[in-house]
Amino acid sequence: SGSFSHAILLRPGTIPGDVKYVFDDPAGLDPFGYTHLEFWINGGEASGQDPEIMGKKLSGLEVVPKANTWQLVSIPLSELNLGKSDRLSSILISGMIKETFYLDDMKLVAQQMDIPTIVEEVSEVTALPSGYALSQNVPNPFNPLTAIAYNLPEASNVTLTLYTITGQKVAVLVHAHQEAGHHRILFDGSGFGTGVFLYHLEAGSFVEARRMVLLK
Repeated sequence: SGSFSHAILLRPGTIPGDVKYVFDDPAGLDPFGYTHLEFWINGGEASGQDPEIMGKKLSGLEVVPKANTWQLVSIPLSELNLGKSDRLSSILISGMIKETFYLDDMKLVAQQMDIPTIVEEVSEVTALPSGYALSQNVPNPFNPLTAIAYNLPEASNVTLTLYTITGQKVAVLVHAHQEAGHHRILFDGSGFGTGVFLYHLEAGSFVEARRMVLLK
């Protein structure tokens, strides 16, 4: 919430030494759809500390914690030692620590696509649909193209959003006021890796989500 941070303190008189500190999650987290590990660090009473985060020294990122100063650190997951498992189960922090330093708001950052590669088209003119509907994408599984169709019985503000299976938003496919009718978009998933996605439609008071699978 931003109200608290986690302080790691070596008591006065303690000889600075090698400290290892681990956040553990036995179930682990699927890193698919995430691009960076981010956190804030504060050098506390001492400048120049150089902790190592999951095998990456902050000095290698040209980050030097300063006394009583908060700094944002963003590390690409591709530069971290995630181990052989396909799930992230722990974050190891180690190094020569002096006095106090603070960590806050550690999180994984999801991939964002502000301009997804899609082509939107309205189908041929037919009788207006009797209700809202979101159809299953075709084909499914797909690689890399698939069509998503939905019906609007009346003009509506429409938002069609793409999420990873863990609920991280990765793209907004439609965000517009659209006329009543049968609508369809063609989604190009060439910029994504293999995985299960949720596409979520909000139109008027109608809300629905469906799954689709990208296989490469």
